[in-house]
Amino acid sequence: MAWRKRLPQIVALLLVAAFTLLDLSCTSEDRSGEEHLLEVGCGVCHSTDTPLSKRKTLEGWRRTVKAMRSRGARISDQEAEKIVNYLYRIRPAEK
Repeated sequence: MAWRKRLPQIVALLLVAAFTLLDLSCTSEDRSGEEHLLEVGCGVCHSTDTPLSKRKTLEGWRRTVKAMRSRGARISDQEAEKIVNYLYRIRPAEK
């Protein structure tokens, strides 16, 4: 019965494994690869409305993405930089 105490961790692990094993190729022609990266890299933990409601400098977006990676976002360095550049392009800090 000790496994029941670990059921939430087991479920979380299975969900992470499922997302990792899914074919995450972008199939919609109207979405950019960066938008897709944002959805699969960041949208696992929160809605993409969260970052899209903000405006930041390039360095601000870098700090945010770095913080999300430290919290468990499973994105590579290259993917992180693409997400940063995408967010800065569509949601730059207001001047």
